Amino acid sequence: MKKSLLWIIPLIVLLSGCVNIDTNINYRRNGLMNINITFSADDSEYAEGISQGLKNVIVNPELTNQVYYYNTSDSFTYSFINVKPTNTLLISNDSNIGMSPFINESGFSVSEEFIFPYYVYNCTIIFENDEDLSQINDLNMSIGEFYNAVYDVSYAVNVFGTITATNGDLTSTTGAHYNFDYTNPENFYVTFRDFFLFTWLGKLGLM
Repeated sequence: MKKSLLWIIPLIVLLSGCVNIDTNINYRRNGLMNINITFSADDSEYAEGISQGLKNVIVNPELTNQVYYYNTSDSFTYSFINVKPTNTLLISNDSNIGMSPFINESGFSVSEEFIFPYYVYNCTIIFENDEDLSQINDLNMSIGEFYNAVYDVSYAVNVFGTITATNGDLTSTTGAHYNFDYTNPENFYVTFRDFFLFTWLGKLGLM
């Protein structure tokens, strides 16, 4: 969770209101993911600051034909289609350093194990951290508290099987939601299982 991309949005915007960063991951039986990353603010003035900051963001050149852009008066969304779990570097700043999952090389991992009659998957969103978030800044706040004050970061995962374990909040039998806390950073994981025939048909593109 490196800090550079956090600072692409002008500081005046950060100190004026909360910036929302919402990532929605849809993991499908064919092994590919659709991922939406939305930057938004509650006020159009803050949103304009976000828009200006995102001019320094570049998309992984390998995914140029798999990304779409959507914007409203208060949000901007990168929508990635049919992304492989190994293509976890989606966007970065011009120095190619990221700050969170999908903005670095190791943001997502998935493992598969066959335990009859199911395939069991463990998906983990990895938060790398190379700074001391407990360090006190000039505002007499820890770095983690400062980030929490200006960023509302959340992740939603939807999978193709039944979720059996997660450290997030279940939204359905196939979905989970996680609000990231910079003062207590933890990897977000979802474990789920899928009946083996469904998995086979999905890998063949039949489901």
